[in-house]
Amino acid sequence: MSLISAVRSIIGTKTAKVVLEVSANPKVEGEMVVVVRPLVGPVADNASEELKQLCAALATPIKIIGTPDVIEQEFAAAVSEQADHRSSWDSRAAELEAMIAAGARTDAKKPDSKAESKPKTEAPEKAESDTPASKAPSKPFSL
Repeated sequence: MSLISAVRSIIGTKTAKVVLEVSANPKVEGEMVVVVRPLVGPVADNASEELKQLCAALATPIKIIGTPDVIEQEFAAAVSEQADHRSSWDSRAAELEAMIAAGARTDAKKPDSKAESKPKTEAPEKAESDTPASKAPSKPFSL
């Protein structure tokens, strides 16, 4: 599997772009450092913790250090090893985003029920809590 083919397999519904950084290894002559950074699209503010974790996992970079031949072999092996996980994470993230979108559409269709659901007894409850009896100490004062 070539490096480009391996990068292509990382791209999915949540990971639409991959940044490939290639540099010389400053510590060893003849070696290179390749970092593949999957860029995951934005996560909605109302996203579940599960979706946030899936997106973080999908955005985990892969770093390989070695000669060009070693890099191609190790990168292909790393991508193959992660392929099933990445595919299931990507699918689950798409499902969760679809549920969020469906919920947003449902909320948009509902009439504004916030005004109707406010209790009419708010003012009396506050007034009761401000009475001197509510401010009295729970234990009697003694000398």
